[in-house]
Amino acid sequence: MNTLKRKTIVVAGGTGNVGSFLVQQLLEQGARVVVPSRSEDKIQEFRSYIEKRNESLTERLHLIKGNLSDEEEARHILERITNEVSKPDAAISSLGYFVPAPSLLDINFEDLDRVMDGYLTAHFKVARTFLPVFQENGGTLIFINGPLAFEPWDGSGLVSIATAAQHMLFKTIAKESTESRAQVVEIVNYAYIRNRETQPSSSISGDDVGKYVAWLISENSGGYHGESIHLSSPDQVRKIEKVSHASVL
Repeated sequence: MNTLKRKTIVVAGGTGNVGSFLVQQLLEQGARVVVPSRSEDKIQEFRSYIEKRNESLTERLHLIKGNLSDEEEARHILERITNEVSKPDAAISSLGYFVPAPSLLDINFEDLDRVMDGYLTAHFKVARTFLPVFQENGGTLIFINGPLAFEPWDGSGLVSIATAAQHMLFKTIAKESTESRAQVVEIVNYAYIRNRETQPSSSISGDDVGKYVAWLISENSGGYHGESIHLSSPDQVRKIEKVSHASVL
C-alpha cells in the first residue's frame, strides 16, 4: 500500500526508539522520509539498521547531517530538503529522553535545563522551522508526546513538567494555525520501546504507532487539526485500517 506516495516527510528524532518505527512505516507506505541528525555515526548506523530490515526502503530514505536546534542551520536543512528532495508535506517531532528525578526538590538545575531543552525547546524549534511552510502551502505537523505529560509516575517529575509544557506548546500552536492550511496534531504515545524493540509489557506496538501516524498524514484520515490523540490500544489502529480499506473499496 502506497498511501503516502510522492509525499516528503521529515522525522526529527527519527533514529530514536519511537522515531525508528515511524520512519520504517512511512517508508513502507511509499513516502520519501528525511531524517536529520547531528551525528555522522548515527546516520551510518541508522542506514544500516533500515537496510537490514528492507534494503529497498533506503531508496527513499534521506539522511541529512545537521542540527535543527540551531536556527540558522535549521533554515539550511529546510533549504536542502526542498532542493534535494522536495518541499516537505509533513514533519514529525519525536524528541526527548528520560532523565530520572527521584525528587524534584533534589534535582540539579543542569538536569532541568537538559530536559527542557530536550523536550520543550527542541519541539518548538522543529515547529518554528517547518510550520510556516505548512501554514502557507498545506501540510501536517505532528508532536509525539507521552502519558507522563498528563500523570506523573515515580521519578518522572522532570520529564512530566517538560512534556506538560510541550503539550501546551502544541495546543497554542494549533490554535494559532486554525485559519491557516496547516494541520497540527499531538500523538500521546503509550508504546513502551527500548533499544528499538517493543517491550512485552507494552499496551501497543511501535509498528502500530507508525501505522497510525502514517494514516494520520495520508489523505484517508480526513484531518484532525488541534486534536491530542492518546494512542494506547491496537484497536485504534485496527479501526483506521478498516476505514482505509472501506474507502479503497
